[in-house]
Amino acid sequence: MKKVLIILIVISISMLGVFLNFNPSYTYRLKSYLPVETYIPDSLKIILEESSKAYIKAYKKKMRGHETLYPKANYSNAFMVNKGDTLKVKLRPKGDWASHLKRANFSFRIKQNKNNPFFFRNKKLSFHDPSERNFIFEYVFHQFLENEGVLNLDYDFVFVRLNENKYCYAIEDAIGKSYLKKNKLQGPIYKFDETAFFNHIKQKISTEDDIDIKLYNDAKLLVRGAIFNEDDAHFLNNRSEQGIPVDSFNIDQVAKYIAICDLFGGAHALRWHNLKMVKRNGLLEFIGSDANPIYYLTLSNDNELPMIKEFFKSKAFVKLYKFYLRKYMDEDYVVSFLNEKSNEIKGRIKLLQEYYPKSDNNLAFLFANIDGFLNR
Repeated sequence: MKKVLIILIVISISMLGVFLNFNPSYTYRLKSYLPVETYIPDSLKIILEESSKAYIKAYKKKMRGHETLYPKANYSNAFMVNKGDTLKVKLRPKGDWASHLKRANFSFRIKQNKNNPFFFRNKKLSFHDPSERNFIFEYVFHQFLENEGVLNLDYDFVFVRLNENKYCYAIEDAIGKSYLKKNKLQGPIYKFDETAFFNHIKQKISTEDDIDIKLYNDAKLLVRGAIFNEDDAHFLNNRSEQGIPVDSFNIDQVAKYIAICDLFGGAHALRWHNLKMVKRNGLLEFIGSDANPIYYLTLSNDNELPMIKEFFKSKAFVKLYKFYLRKYMDEDYVVSFLNEKSNEIKGRIKLLQEYYPKSDNNLAFLFANIDGFLNR
């Protein structure tokens, strides 16, 4: 009898294992009840020189009442303490919107000295309050991009002691020469000058679709991390007359990126002034950044976004986009990914909930976006 009972238990466990393998959503639900330790991030201390404190205080005062942070702040001197080592750095307040500056834990960017090993393996790093990118959502977005082989940023959380107060910050790569080296990319990096866009907002001028397209067409192409001078005749400089030659891009990677942005409700990443491009294996690709993931049901092919809409004129691109959209807008596929990253995600959610008790870290928005796609 005892032998029969043991055999039945073994068979039951085996059947449960088979069932869970075929039903990743059940595995995900089971894992959600299993305990996980809180993620413990690195700890840094930022020490501002007195002149830097005075400059930042004056800049905050200057920007008071502004909606955007234009003109941008200048760099000033600071020190970063990491694991007992005190390193000279340059620091400036950063961000497009005034919310980045209003907190005691204001957003900032640092440039590290090239004579020292880089923290986070990148010379330039950006720090911001996790709420600026919707807490855990942006972290999961970058993890998903990496999982799919799409260019992304290293994005995580870190403790920072600033002005003697301890904060939990989000940290991410800034995109420049050091980012290229870190990711074994030759460069250069292309982006569009967004000054005119934010000047329009500053002057409270409408940025409706027709204005937005004009701003996009007129925006200067900026080249970063170049080891040579770019020709003014670069096709991105002549986009308003000639359009975008889609065959200059790796359309497979672009299709992946846009489909992932749709899954995450990351239309913000696809606005022309947020796009960053770099060549990999001879073709341009987008670098995933600044998605601000949310519950959002409008797909990219319906959004008529400047530049992005050019890709939807290509039948080859549309075919790839639809393939990846169906692949990613699948509950089991997303759940399988979340299962793989369960400990990393849950540990960071516990950290965020400890420092931001009212933060929304519920990834159910992904499944709501999937439902919205399936019920179109």
